Amino acid sequence: MKTHHYLPKPGFGRYVAFPESCGRYFHESDHGERRTKGLFGYYNIHLLFDGKGTVVHNGQLTELQSGNGFLYAPGEQQDYFTSRSEPWDIYWIHFYGTGADALLEGRGRGAPWLFTFGRQERIRALLDNLLHLSSSYESGNEATVSAILYEILTELLGSSEGLSAAPGLDYQERIRKTADLMSASCEEHWDLDRMAGHAGYSPTYFCRLFQRVMGRSAASFLQETRIARAKKLLVIGRLTVKQVAEQAGFNQSSYFIRRFREYEGMTPEQYRLLYSRSTSISKSDTPLS
Repeated sequence: MKTHHYLPKPGFGRYVAFPESCGRYFHESDHGERRTKGLFGYYNIHLLFDGKGTVVHNGQLTELQSGNGFLYAPGEQQDYFTSRSEPWDIYWIHFYGTGADALLEGRGRGAPWLFTFGRQERIRALLDNLLHLSSSYESGNEATVSAILYEILTELLGSSEGLSAAPGLDYQERIRKTADLMSASCEEHWDLDRMAGHAGYSPTYFCRLFQRVMGRSAASFLQETRIARAKKLLVIGRLTVKQVAEQAGFNQSSYFIRRFREYEGMTPEQYRLLYSRSTSISKSDTPLS
């Protein structure tokens, strides 16, 4: 099965990324491309979900399998093909955009970016949605199409590793599940041993992996989720600052106030007053019937 969809240029010219075309090759044993340098003017990304294939660069062959992908930047030489005995099921997107270079930070330039990606079900659902919208393209959907492509790219950037660095990506899901649990129950006591235990790692290794996946330390993440919980409690309820601190996971209200000021530049009471004033103003602006 071969699927090809081509999209016209969008009316809005400043999308971060927009597909020129997209599609899918499903068990087509003759699929492959060889493009000389300077010939192809779009980013070219392929994501493999089944079967096998090969990317060739400078005479070196790299075999790909399910969960692998590759990206070429515009103008780069391209050489890749599916396995004849185990043809791949692969999705592809050719794209461009005003922010694509900055977003991808040089990936695919000089050599193809070869990677293993996680969150495969999520990414495949996004790809299917992109193909569906592209199959009967309507100009009114151009912002949605661009947003889906942007989400695919950011998902890949956040859940991928170079092939040589990533024998598996299950650690990412384990870290994210632990982070979600910490956020949902941030009012509880969370020490490093408990965090690491939920993820199934030693405390030292957990710290390193958490920083790698979430972009900050576990302690900073927990602090941020507690501040976010406190902001919600301050705005929607009539709790005292001490009660807010307790329900957000802070043992002492004085420590809570100090940390809140560091994050927001104001005290919890000032934050509450700011939102109560906004509510009062919006109510006073409502015309009388």
